[in-house]
Amino acid sequence: MVKDASQGIFFICNKIAEYGGDPNRIYLMGQSAGAHIAACTLLEQAIKEADAEQRASWSVYQIKVYYGLSGGTRMMTGMIKELENNDVAMELG
Repeated sequence: MVKDASQGIFFICNKIAEYGGDPNRIYLMGQSAGAHIAACTLLEQAIKEADAEQRASWSVYQIKVYYGLSGGTRMMTGMIKELENNDVAMELG
């Protein structure tokens, strides 16, 4: 899975501008197991970059922010309550 994630990040880093994205604003986020896979991918990439004999296809320096999330359901519940308290209409579904 780490290899798959690394290939996905490689694609984003090298193609984002073609799709109208900003290559200087790449954010990496994962939730629960996805956060673990993203962290392992960044760590593996950093190890590759530190080893002069290994060729890296993308750089951890291309990732502006990494955010690993766990327990997102509580965050969402709190966010919905906050929106309701501020009279913001929201439809989920």
